[in-house]
Amino acid sequence: MANKYLGFPVTLGTYNGSTYDTIAGVRDIDGPGLSRDTVEVSSRSSTNRWREFLAGMIDGGEVSFDIVYDPAETTHKNASTGLLALQVSGAATMFRMGLPASVNWDFTAIVTKFQPTAPLEDALTASITFKITGQPTLA
Repeated sequence: MANKYLGFPVTLGTYNGSTYDTIAGVRDIDGPGLSRDTVEVSSRSSTNRWREFLAGMIDGGEVSFDIVYDPAETTHKNASTGLLALQVSGAATMFRMGLPASVNWDFTAIVTKFQPTAPLEDALTASITFKITGQPTLA
C-alpha cells in the first residue's frame, strides 16, 4: 500500500540567489495544474471516421495559494524577493514546492496575482497566483 501524507508539511519557497526562502503564512495550495494541448490531424483518410490527435504543447499551469498577509514580512513585502515586489516587476523567478519524503517540485514562474483581503472581523490575507513558464522538475 502506498504511503499517505498530510498536506500540512508542504512549503513554498522563493529563490533568493543562493537558497530558497520559505514563504511565510501559506495556507491551502492549489497546483501546479499541468495540461497538454492536442492537435487534430483527422482527415478523409481517418479510419472509420474517427478523429485523430497528436500530443501538443505542455503547459505548466498555475499555482495559487492564500497567505496570512503581513506587509512587513520579507517574503510578502514590496522589496527584494517579496511576493508583492515580484508581482510588480513581472520577473520570472525560481520557486520550490517542498513535498513530504524530501521531494521538491522546482519551477520558474511569474507572479500574476497578489490580492489582499482585509475583512472587518478576520485575519488580513492575500491570494497569490503563479504562472509557470517552462518545464517544472520533480526530484
